[in-house]
Amino acid sequence: MRGNHLDCKQATKQAKKPSIQVGALRADELEEADRIVRLAFGTFLSLPNPMDFHGRQGFVTPRWHAHKHKLLAARENGKLVGSNMATRWGSFAFFGPLTVLPEYWNRGVAQQLLAATIKVFDRWGVRHSALSLFPHSPARGPVPEIRYCPARSRRL
Repeated sequence: MRGNHLDCKQATKQAKKPSIQVGALRADELEEADRIVRLAFGTFLSLPNPMDFHGRQGFVTPRWHAHKHKLLAARENGKLVGSNMATRWGSFAFFGPLTVLPEYWNRGVAQQLLAATIKVFDRWGVRHSALSLFPHSPARGPVPEIRYCPARSRRL
């Protein structure tokens, strides 16, 4: 099923906030990115202590070292506020977890990370792309404002 690329571009344009910059995740941000993943998912799942999400397993560092991954960071005035991980398997790519600090939810940060991720997919020349969501989530996981509608994707 093909998405409407124009609607994605319009949604991304509307969501942009000038104080957020998106670029490559740096090595010195790995620990903080991992903390944000735990906090975002733990908050979304309403854990008593959100930082207990998934124990001590690292999400970010192993992917940062892998050659098939591209990790993106969202920063406000140099402070890391979110990240996304893009993975390529040949002509197929997927992203996630895309996470944002809870205090930055609904401020367009996820849309900016998503726009940068789509550019990565375009550079890679992938034919199909996907994301993973919590099936029970009307808010679409830990980034409620995300709207994913790739032009070159179909249901698998």
